Amino acid sequence: MELARHITYVHRHSEPPPLEQAPIAPSLLRKYIAQARKLTPHIPRELTEHIVEQYVAIRSHEANARAEDRSVTARSLLSILRISQALARLRFGDMVEQADVDEAIRLLEVCKSSVTQIGAGDSAAEQKPVFILYDMILDMARKREDGVVSIDEIRQRMVVRGLTEAHLQECLEDYTEINVLQMSEDGEHVMVVNEN
Repeated sequence: MELARHITYVHRHSEPPPLEQAPIAPSLLRKYIAQARKLTPHIPRELTEHIVEQYVAIRSHEANARAEDRSVTARSLLSILRISQALARLRFGDMVEQADVDEAIRLLEVCKSSVTQIGAGDSAAEQKPVFILYDMILDMARKREDGVVSIDEIRQRMVVRGLTEAHLQECLEDYTEINVLQMSEDGEHVMVVNEN
């Protein structure tokens, strides 16, 4: 929608719209980048387990794909590590945080999906994030006796697919409103109550 507004404004006024904030001076930006490059954020031991779990989840998610469609390799793990460190540098952090890793995985997944050849009709890349999340929740619920799924587990899996917290909240709101999903009182679990 923002892009449409921008294009419309440019066509009407023959100039770009006024900026809401002053642009950053190039000299300041160069200094910021120079300082950030001096940092070498390290990855804490407790976070390495999370990285390994996410990498294994991505690999197992691709296990059902055709060999030529698989794109996650050991280099992907290295990319996750390097992007995580770069994100930590951007905020002048000495240590990589889980949010850095999650964002690195999301970026990798989005990049991968942007170059993946889209098949006909039912490709996940053509679905809205809310539908992808609902299908994921439904699949997880079917694999459990009680049909209850932890929100934390959903968050771990959605990051691998390049989905955000906003997508999750939209999915939960949309499907609880129509009585397909039901949230626990503490907001930590969700259950499918009506698949139709």
